[in-house]
Amino acid sequence: AIHLKTDYYKAWYNRGYVLAEMQRYEESLESYNNALQILPDYGTALYNSGYLLIKLGRIAQAAEVFTEYVKLCPVSEYTDLLNQQIARLRQYAQKYQ
Repeated sequence: AIHLKTDYYKAWYNRGYVLAEMQRYEESLESYNNALQILPDYGTALYNSGYLLIKLGRIAQAAEVFTEYVKLCPVSEYTDLLNQQIARLRQYAQKYQ
């Protein structure tokens, strides 16, 4: 689908999801970023990008992505948990990175 229609955000998201399942995190993150370039307020791709950044050890960047997600989706079932996680990620990044 991506080769036929390069601006199809859902195809980029699906590709990212499959690559993440295969533990190909950098490629997955690139696919999620492509989806977000097409549809910047695609919350699920943003959230998953934050998760991948943690997997890749890019903690400060993950905190920023999760902060963007909370701004985008302030009434999410994950908001309170994410705000707590963001604070922990920032503390960890300051201490170890």
